[in-house]
Amino acid sequence: MNAPAEWVGLTDQNADMEFELAKGKLDVKKLNIESTLVVTTGQGVYDMVEDKLEDFVMRQNLRGPAGVPFFLVSQMFQYEGSGSLKNPVWKLRGTEEK
Repeated sequence: MNAPAEWVGLTDQNADMEFELAKGKLDVKKLNIESTLVVTTGQGVYDMVEDKLEDFVMRQNLRGPAGVPFFLVSQMFQYEGSGSLKNPVWKLRGTEEK
């Protein structure tokens, strides 16, 4: 079942990014994507020549009062991205690959 976009906060979005671009690499210093219910933050490097994510880390937090009790828990759940931008592989940060 798919929830309507309004339920998951997909109708009110905002995004901004601080980055440096040099030698074919996009160094994302700060990525911030906000919807009504969730804030997604991240940083890392994307090698545009090799189409490869390097040391890319993302985290999500609930917004508003609902997010307060879950804030500390959400800090533990950070995800590392690797692979290509077209087919990224995300894994829980700090877990070993098998």
